[in-house]
Amino acid sequence: MTTEFRAVVIGGGIVGCSVAYHLASLGWTEITLVEQHQLTDGTTWHSAGFVTSVRGGKAHQDLVGYLPRLAATLRDRDGLDVGWRPVGGLRLATTPARVDELRRHALDAQERGVSMELLTAASAAPLAPALDLHDVLAAGWLPGDGFVRPKDSATTLATAATALGVTITTGVKVTGFLHTGKRVSGV
Repeated sequence: MTTEFRAVVIGGGIVGCSVAYHLASLGWTEITLVEQHQLTDGTTWHSAGFVTSVRGGKAHQDLVGYLPRLAATLRDRDGLDVGWRPVGGLRLATTPARVDELRRHALDAQERGVSMELLTAASAAPLAPALDLHDVLAAGWLPGDGFVRPKDSATTLATAATALGVTITTGVKVTGFLHTGKRVSGV
């Protein structure tokens, strides 16, 4: 068993699996991912998986914009499905203050090149026919938003990472780090 690695990724959720996959995609070798339980048993397991392009700063926007490209690459190249479903997102405003917030979000989206359309409740109704919109003053439609199935996404990224040479070990609890100067030299 290899005991020396260039990178040790701690945690087998969607972030850890993504980091391991992306390091390997960049050509890194000798990467291991360790998880104290099973993959996706932590926060990833109970995440809703909503992916919205309006909240957050530029880094968030860049990640949201990258997701469809990553999904297409894994699907087309490897036959893997990260669970990305671009179904769109609908934000509802039931107070004047929330309408103002939607307007600010629409301006911010426009500045970032994100498609967001302000709608009346009547215009939004066909997008979500099961919703009762009688108290809705306005809506914001984000056609590029969607969701992922977080557990499936993490598992798919783990599969892609192992195909690139990453080793994954479950049942390993990290309890500390060894240091050599300012570098971590052991886990």
